[in-house]
Amino acid sequence: MNFKSFKAALGQAVATGTSYAKDLSTQVVGAKVLRDYTVGPQTASSGLWRIYSARCKREGSAHSLVSVWILDRRAPDALRHGKDNEGAWEAIQELARKNVANLTRLKHPGILKLVEPFEETRQQMVLVTECVLLSLGNVLSHCEGLPHAVQQEHAELEMSDLERKHGLLQIADTLHFLHAEANLIHSGLCPDAVLLTGGGAWKLASLAHTTQVEYAVGDGEARTFDYSDSSDAARLQAPPLQYVAPELITTPGVAQPAQSPASDMFSLGCLSYELLSGSPLMPQHCSVADHQGRVAGLAFMDFGAVEVQAQPVVKGLLSGTPSVRPSATAFMGAAFFQDDVLVRSLRFLDNLLQRDNLQKAAFLKDALKFWPRFNLRVLRYKVLPPLLAELRNEKLQALVLPLVLNIIPRQEAQDFMDWTLPALQPIATSAKGDALTVFTRNAALLATSMPPEAVRLCIVPLLVRAADQGDAQAQEEMVKAVPMLAEIVAYEDMKADLLPRLCGLCLGTTSASVRTAALLSMGKLLPSIELDEAKKMMTVCGKVTTVDQTPGTVMCVVGLGTAVAKQYGAEAGARTSLPIMTPCLAAPALTPQQYATAMRAVREILTNLDASKGITGSAAATPSAAGSNKSSASSLPALEQSGSQAGGMTAAFPPISNISPTGSTGSGSFGAAPASPGRGSLDTGGRTVLQQPPRPSPLAPPAPAKANTLADAFSSLGDPPSTGGSGATMGMAPSQTTDDMFDFQPISRASAVPAQPAAAKSPIMGKGPILGKAPLLGQPPGAPVQQQHPGFGSFQSSSGPPPDNFGSGSLI
Repeated sequence: MNFKSFKAALGQAVATGTSYAKDLSTQVVGAKVLRDYTVGPQTASSGLWRIYSARCKREGSAHSLVSVWILDRRAPDALRHGKDNEGAWEAIQELARKNVANLTRLKHPGILKLVEPFEETRQQMVLVTECVLLSLGNVLSHCEGLPHAVQQEHAELEMSDLERKHGLLQIADTLHFLHAEANLIHSGLCPDAVLLTGGGAWKLASLAHTTQVEYAVGDGEARTFDYSDSSDAARLQAPPLQYVAPELITTPGVAQPAQSPASDMFSLGCLSYELLSGSPLMPQHCSVADHQGRVAGLAFMDFGAVEVQAQPVVKGLLSGTPSVRPSATAFMGAAFFQDDVLVRSLRFLDNLLQRDNLQKAAFLKDALKFWPRFNLRVLRYKVLPPLLAELRNEKLQALVLPLVLNIIPRQEAQDFMDWTLPALQPIATSAKGDALTVFTRNAALLATSMPPEAVRLCIVPLLVRAADQGDAQAQEEMVKAVPMLAEIVAYEDMKADLLPRLCGLCLGTTSASVRTAALLSMGKLLPSIELDEAKKMMTVCGKVTTVDQTPGTVMCVVGLGTAVAKQYGAEAGARTSLPIMTPCLAAPALTPQQYATAMRAVREILTNLDASKGITGSAAATPSAAGSNKSSASSLPALEQSGSQAGGMTAAFPPISNISPTGSTGSGSFGAAPASPGRGSLDTGGRTVLQQPPRPSPLAPPAPAKANTLADAFSSLGDPPSTGGSGATMGMAPSQTTDDMFDFQPISRASAVPAQPAAAKSPIMGKGPILGKAPLLGQPPGAPVQQQHPGFGSFQSSSGPPPDNFGSGSLI
C-alpha cells in the first residue's frame, strides 16, 4: 500500500468515526430538537419518564430554563422476553404517545405546557416542557430512585400546610376545567401525575387514561382497569391501584357503574388525605381485596390525623357512592380553604392578570400587612413570579415595587440574578412618579444584590433619572442614596454622573429639604472623594450661601467646611473652607448659640493651622478686640529674635522706643513716653522695647456649655423645612464629636442649649452697658477717652469707667 492509499483509507476511517460519534451523541441527548438546549443532570421522574434540566442556547428565549423528558424505548429487563411482553411494551409506548397528544391539545394554566414538538428516535421518546422541579411522587417518596445529588439537595424538603392547601386547590381547579370545559375524565390522578413547576404551580400531566364524559354517561359504557394480573406489564398499563376509585376496578360478575367525574374526585380525596395527614390512605402495591376492604371501612374510619375543619370535605370525597362525592367547585369552596387568608391570597395571585386594576390595588395594599407570613419557598415560587409579571403595569408599579423590594433581602443571590433582576432592569430605566421615588429609595438595597456591571447599567442611570426628571421627593431620595453607594459604584461613574448632579441639586433646588440633604450627603462623601471634588463642593456652598442664609443652610455649610478641614488638613481648610465659612458668620438669622458655634468652628481651623505651623501657646492666642495693632508685646521678642538670627540685621533698625511717629529717632513731637504703672522701658539686653499698658477686655458673649465639637451648631437649629414630610433634622447630641456631624440624632432644643443669665447679655445684641474704647497705643494712662454714641456725637470723659445706665446701644 502506497502513501496515498494509506492516507485515503485513514481519512475515510476518520469520517466514518466522526459520523458515528455524531449519531451516538444525538441518540444519547435525545433528538434534533435538543440542539438548541444544553441538557443537564436528571432532576425528577414521573412514571417511566426521566426528567432532566436544560437551558436554552438562544438568547432572548421566552423559556430559558426547560425540562427535557426522555423515555427509553428499549424495554425494561422485566419485559424483554416473551411475545406477550413485547405487545405490552408496545401498548405502554402507545399510552405515552396519547399522553403527549393530550398535552399538546389541551391549553390551560393547570396543564403542563409543551415548549417543543414531541420527537421520537430509534431509542428514545423526547419531550420538552416548561421547567419542572419535581413530581409530587418524588416529594412524597423523598426523591427515592433519583440520583444521589438530587436526594441530597432535597433532603430537608418539607412542604408547609399552606403549600399543600394551595396545591390541592390548583389540582381541583384543573379537574374542573377537564370536567366542565374539556368534557374529559382524567382517570389516572396520582402523585406521579402532579408536577411542581419552576413557577411554583402544581400542574397535571399523565393524560394517557382520559375518557370523554359524554361517552361514559350517554351509553352507559364504563372503562375499567383489570388489576387481577399482578405482572409488571399489566401494572404499567393502569394507574396505581391505591388512588383509583372503586368503580374503575374490574370485578368479575359485578356490573360496574358508568364512569363519571366523581371518579377523579375519589382520587383527589386519596391525595388530600395523604397530604393533610402525612401518610397514604392505602399501602403501595395493595391487592384488589385490600382496596375493596379499605373502601368499605372508610365510613367508619377515624380521620383524626386530618385537621378538624378539613375532615368533612375529605370524608365526602372518599365516599363509596359516586353521587355523594362533592364536585371540584364544591371542594374549592369548602371553609377549610376559604377561611385561610393566605390561601385566598395565593389564589388571587394565581389569577392576578385576570383582575382589574382596582381589585389589584386593593389586594396589593393589604398584602403589605401579611406578606412576611409567607415562607421563603412560597415567596420564591408562588408570590414573586406574578408580582414580577405585574411590574409591566405602569399604573400599579408604585404598589408592586414595595412588595418586590421587600422580598429581595430574603432571596438567594442566584435567584435574584435569574428571576428578579431581569424583570427590574427595564422598569428602572422607564419608571416615573411614585415608582421612580420607590426605586430610588431602595437603590442601595438593589446595588448590594447586583454585580458591579449591573450596578453601572441599572442603578447609576436610575439615580441620574431621579435627579434630572424626578420631583422633589425623588431628588431627596437620590441625594440620600449617593453616600450609601460610595463603596459600590465605581469612582469614575461617581465623579462623572453622580457628584455633578448632587452639586447641581444643592444649587438649583427650591426645596429646603433637598438642599439640606445634599449638603449632608456631601459631608458623608468626603472620605471617598479627592480634594478637587471637595473644592468644587465648597464653591457650590459659596454660591448657595450668597442667596440662602437661612440657619439650616448656613450651619450645614459650616459643618461641611469643618469636615473638609478635618479630612484634608488645616491648610486645605484655610484655603477652601474659611473663605466660605467666614461670611456665614454675618448671616442675620443666626441665633447667638448658632453664631458661637460657627465662630468656634472657624477658630478651630485657625488653631489647627497654627499647630501645623509650629505655633503654640501664647503665640497662637487670638488678639483681643481692642488689640488690632499687630505690634503686641508677646510677638516682639520673637520678631527681634528672628532678626538677630539674620546675621545681625537688628542693628540696622533703631529701638522701637526711639521711633517717633515722624520716623526719626530720639524725641519727637510726642517725646518719650513718661514712666507710668502701665508703661515703661524694658531692658532686653541693651534694647528698649515698648511695654503695652493693660487694656480692659470688651464684654464678650457669655461662653456656652463646654463643647469641643460642632454639636452646638446643629443642636440649636431644630428641624428645617421639609417636603413630603421628610428632611434632615438639624440636631446633634452633645456627646458626639465633629466626626459625627453628618450622622447626628435629633435632640430637643431646650436640653441642648443651657439657659443664659439675664445679666450676661452681649452688647452686640444691644442689651448691655456702654463700654469705652480701649486706650490708644502710646496714650498715657488717665488721658481722656474718645467715646462715640449714636445721636450724640463724640464727647470727652475723664479717666475711669463710663457712667452706668447711660443708655442702650453699642459703640462703634
